[in-house]
Amino acid sequence: MTLQPDNRSRFEAIWREHRHQIMAYCLRRASSADADDACAETFLVVWRRIDDIPPAPKTLLCLYGIARKVLSNQTRTFTEGGGFTPNSPTWAWRLSLTRCMSS
Repeated sequence: MTLQPDNRSRFEAIWREHRHQIMAYCLRRASSADADDACAETFLVVWRRIDDIPPAPKTLLCLYGIARKVLSNQTRTFTEGGGFTPNSPTWAWRLSLTRCMSS
């Protein structure tokens, strides 16, 4: 999908202005790797739906809403997909808890 020049410049302006805030939002709610993915996916949604993104001052609120849904989808996928993988921090926590309880 290619954007019209005015939409492309609008997307770039939104990305420049809000990327750090959205990344910080994602980092507060997910591990570093998951936050990177969530932030990237948030801006992918913005790219695809640029015409639906409201102008300032509502832009950031809309981005937070998109990021919230992306993080929610990640969590749902994680829990429905069997949950814990050896590389996830939750798995390590659960393993240490299990060891504590068995001692």
